[in-house]
Amino acid sequence: MTCKSILILSLLFSLSGCEFRTERTAPETGSQTLPVSVLKPIEAVVTEPKKPLFQAKETRIVLPADRDGLIHRAQFVNEQKGWAMTSKSLFSTSDATSWHRLPFEAPIDSRIASLFFVDEARGWLVVTKQIDTERYGLGNSSRLLATRDGGRTWQEQADLTQEVRINDICFIDANHGLAVGSKTIDPPRDQGPPYEEIAAWKTDNGGEAWTEISDILKTALDGAKISSNDSGWNIHWLSSTQILLLTKYGKILKSLDQGATWQIIARFEDERPDGQVSSTGYYKLVLNTEKNVSVIAGALGDEGYWGNLVVTSEDKSWASYELTLIPIFDATFLSKDEILASGMDMKSAGEKRKAATVGVILHSQDHGRSWTPIYRSSVQENFISLSRVGNNTFYAVSDMGRVLMFSFPQV
Repeated sequence: MTCKSILILSLLFSLSGCEFRTERTAPETGSQTLPVSVLKPIEAVVTEPKKPLFQAKETRIVLPADRDGLIHRAQFVNEQKGWAMTSKSLFSTSDATSWHRLPFEAPIDSRIASLFFVDEARGWLVVTKQIDTERYGLGNSSRLLATRDGGRTWQEQADLTQEVRINDICFIDANHGLAVGSKTIDPPRDQGPPYEEIAAWKTDNGGEAWTEISDILKTALDGAKISSNDSGWNIHWLSSTQILLLTKYGKILKSLDQGATWQIIARFEDERPDGQVSSTGYYKLVLNTEKNVSVIAGALGDEGYWGNLVVTSEDKSWASYELTLIPIFDATFLSKDEILASGMDMKSAGEKRKAATVGVILHSQDHGRSWTPIYRSSVQENFISLSRVGNNTFYAVSDMGRVLMFSFPQV
């Protein structure tokens, strides 16, 4: 089954200087095993508003008919400058009104996996390739590219050819960055099929040189007695020294020294109300205004469609609040407990829900226990990105290329 990330897990970490305080402490030494947090979802309340809560200004990215893919990532560095990408093409705006297609195109056997900009000019791009081989899962490589002119031209910085698949790239400033993903390991044929191990590269000079730190991450997982058969999925820089790393299968690692050492601080397993373990995927780290971290993750496929927000209860246990048939793909915190989220609305579509899916923007004032839909689109699309670009200014980008600019009053 193909799963897509749509669950929000709130881990409620507190930062104090260079130290994390967590509700579940990480192991002090490599001899201890970090316990699994089993997530059992409880249905969240959805309240329909009596009237629309904001007016949106709309612009559109014209997707080329000759290339594959829908918009699957967008980023803004301010109210005017932003980028969006499909698996093949890049788009940019300099006035938040008109979008133009950049000259870069991924080769026919490759796709654009990630991009990140630190300002209007400097950015990085990941292009991955998988070629057909006699054994499934092999033939991977990734290229890391950089731009200094807002994406008009790109220069290759690294060509990672040894079965490397990079999923995310992120920088805290013009020098310090991290790229994470996996390496596909090909054991002898009598020992099983190929499998993935977590992998990462870091730079402290803007990508002029990239240093592999995969073994450091694997050592951290081994020390907590957790398999390194996983993939780095998302990065969040907390400061110039502190980094959080989310894996595909629900582990969170931290570094306090720019990636020189790592420690695992959480691991998750999603369990449905009937007791069966679901194939939950994990997608993105999100922080609230007090530096408490949440994780967007979940499933979208044969098992069903849902979005969750999991928080710690007063007794220090985890509670998972579930949005049935309203998957969410991005979120931003307005305060400690107030959230805006974007995704897709399938609740009123019935048996024909796939044909009737529309984009939705949601508001919660209680950390995800209850939600109010504050905007629904009138066409079939999914809002895959939600960005806060000013004190009260937001952009929502859909996979079909529609861009909403709106303001929402804080409570």
